[in-house]
Amino acid sequence: MSGLPWGKFFWKDWLTDPALSVCSLAAQGLWMRMLCIMSMSEPPGYFTLPPSRGKPVSEAKQVARMCLADARQVRALLEELETRRVFSRDDQGIIVSRRMIRDAELSAVGRDAANKGWQRRKGKPKGVANGQHPEGASTGPGDHDLPADLPPDGETESPPVRPRRSRPRRSKGGGWTDIAGERH
Repeated sequence: MSGLPWGKFFWKDWLTDPALSVCSLAAQGLWMRMLCIMSMSEPPGYFTLPPSRGKPVSEAKQVARMCLADARQVRALLEELETRRVFSRDDQGIIVSRRMIRDAELSAVGRDAANKGWQRRKGKPKGVANGQHPEGASTGPGDHDLPADLPPDGETESPPVRPRRSRPRRSKGGGWTDIAGERH
């Protein structure tokens, strides 16, 4: 599968974006559809149009087909979005989401760092932190050296159990009921 199978969506950023907030609801809806399509593109964040066969098709018509919308409406909505600088264009004139490209780059950096960490850790026993090996070799699975001051299993004292503090609970019929079931 190409693109991003999922992505973070920051609701507050969407609602408070100054450029998007002055656009019509129709333009905002078109932009959301375009973001969905851009998330599946490779690389994410680029609204790549399929190559036209035969005679050239306008950008608005292609966007309308991909977003399942009316081409005349889409032409005006794209103009509105571009005028408000909701999206940008790259060197070849392709519509791009600056935020999605930035998020995809950060995600790739994090994924690479995690993969390197796993590669360093590969083949090391579980429970060994940061590639450090415990002193001495273990004699079998689950066999670990215990510090000298700890007694063997079964010979340790458990800490005393503290009683749970009771707190009043609200009953269905209104009022308060304590743990014993008495209403107040």
